[in-house]
Amino acid sequence: MASPSRGPARRHGVVPLLVALLVALLVPSAAAGQLPAVPPGPTIDLQILDVSDWHGQLDPVGGVGGAAVLAAYFAADRERNPNTITLTAGDDFGASPPLSGFFEERPAVLAERRWGSRSAPSGTTTSTAGSPTSRR
Repeated sequence: MASPSRGPARRHGVVPLLVALLVALLVPSAAAGQLPAVPPGPTIDLQILDVSDWHGQLDPVGGVGGAAVLAAYFAADRERNPNTITLTAGDDFGASPPLSGFFEERPAVLAERRWGSRSAPSGTTTSTAGSPTSRR
């Protein structure tokens, strides 16, 4: 007798997924051969600044980090390359120190805006902080 995890119902659910994946991989490559060749345009040197797991740490810890220090680093990097995007990689607030957490993470969000961050994915603790915080 087949186990429930390897029974026919489970195998049949995987087949459509594999077919869809194969089609998704083959269709773009077939279409690419039919596109006219376009000469490459000018290139730009794009710089991406990123911080991950900042958790609203507005003040330095042991003389390291903090919002003001990050803002200064990002400003200096932007000065060297104006084609710069500043992002956070998630968990930028939530599980924050009291200075940010007691004020619904507003200080962390404002600090990020001041250093130029305009977009952030939702990390584990960011999502537990709630979507209204993310929209600020």
